[in-house]
Amino acid sequence: MMIRHDNNIGDDDNNNNEESTSYTAKANQCRQDLSSLGIDDVTRKWMGRLVATRKIVAVPIADVAGLYDSLVRLEKDKEEGKKEEVRQQKNGGGGGSCGGGD
Repeated sequence: MMIRHDNNIGDDDNNNNEESTSYTAKANQCRQDLSSLGIDDVTRKWMGRLVATRKIVAVPIADVAGLYDSLVRLEKDKEEGKKEEVRQQKNGGGGGSCGGGD
């Protein structure tokens, strides 16, 4: 879809043709670049639909490295918690009373 500008009323047709040619050349170059990276037409079209149907929000973060480190630590803590649960289950459960019942 082309956006027409009414700034140069007499030159609209010429500008439109030049812009169209420029966009076509850029699109072809983009397709070639993606193809050289191993992304075929089916995948390229799927990615286009994926991006077109989602809302993409870029959030600036002042301390990206700190955020990454905290996310990695959080993930490690989750993994250690899961491992601990497995260890407790293998050792006869975790928690509950240790006395003989009744």
